[in-house]
Amino acid sequence: MAEKYPKMDPQKRKARAATLAKVDPAVIAVQLEQRHMEGFAADALLRQIDCPVLLIAGNPELGSALRTENVDYMAARIQHLETVRMQAIGHGLPVGEPLERVRLFLESV
Repeated sequence: MAEKYPKMDPQKRKARAATLAKVDPAVIAVQLEQRHMEGFAADALLRQIDCPVLLIAGNPELGSALRTENVDYMAARIQHLETVRMQAIGHGLPVGEPLERVRLFLESV
C-alpha cells in the first residue's frame, strides 16, 4: 500500500489495507487483472443513461477507484454527466465543499 499510494495519509492507508485484507482474494485478483468489466458492453450501456448523473472522482494518487482516463471515458458517453474531481480524497466519502456539490446536484434533479 505504501508503494502504490505514497501520498495517502498513513492512517488512511493502514485502514484501507485492513479493509482489503478482509476481501476475498479472488475479488482482488479480478480487479488487479482488470477482468471486472468482462462481458459488459460499456460503450452501449453508458450511452443508454439519460438521467442526470453526478460522478464524484477522487485522486488516483490517494487511492481513487477511477483514473482520469476512466472519468474522461464516461464523460464522453453519458449525456447529462456532471463531474466533481476531488484532489484531497482517494476512495473515501466527500466532506465540506464536495458534499455541498452533491446537495446542489440533488436539488437540481
